Amino acid sequence: MVALRRAGGFRRAVNALVRFNVRTGGTFISLSATLGRSYYGVEQFTYLQNLATRFGQVGALFREPHFWYRGGIRQPGGRRGC
Repeated sequence: MVALRRAGGFRRAVNALVRFNVRTGGTFISLSATLGRSYYGVEQFTYLQNLATRFGQVGALFREPHFWYRGGIRQPGGRRGC
């Protein structure tokens, strides 16, 4: 019973958002304007190349080279890490 009420409330909320977007057309205008090139200038049709770039960025996050501006990773006591 509770699940049905939640599903009904969710449906009402989503229905209101969908109606608003259909009436204003803002979402559709935004999506159609960025089909070929995104807001940041990224080509949308080079999906695999963009995906490879993102994987490289995630890899850099895990390797921690983003600490370059602080002179590298330091161990406690001021010693430089490896």
